[in-house]
Amino acid sequence: MAALSIQTVVDTGIVPSLTSAANGDTVADDGTSRTYVEVSNGGGSSINVTVPAQQTSVVVPGVGSLTVADIVVAVANGARKLIGPFSRAYINTSGNVTLNYSSVTSVTAGAFKLAKED
Repeated sequence: MAALSIQTVVDTGIVPSLTSAANGDTVADDGTSRTYVEVSNGGGSSINVTVPAQQTSVVVPGVGSLTVADIVVAVANGARKLIGPFSRAYINTSGNVTLNYSSVTSVTAGAFKLAKED
């Protein structure tokens, strides 16, 4: 497990960097809905990336209590996926989103944040 360094996407562009994935990877998220991750699966079979919900229920006025499910994203072999942005329900008390992978063989990940609007 590692804390993935946030790469800020700016209007002049960036060269994205992905590192080897490990179960329990974390991504700092300030709750502004500008953070996302990219996962690349170079393995021989599909994997699942799970983002566990930290807040398992929310109360919606006029509706009542709703269950917040984990985010589970399938990434096919040879494919890349962007996952996020994340609502506050997926951010833990340390300000991080956690990523778990069904396999990490030949899997890389990177964390990104959109630059603030002026």
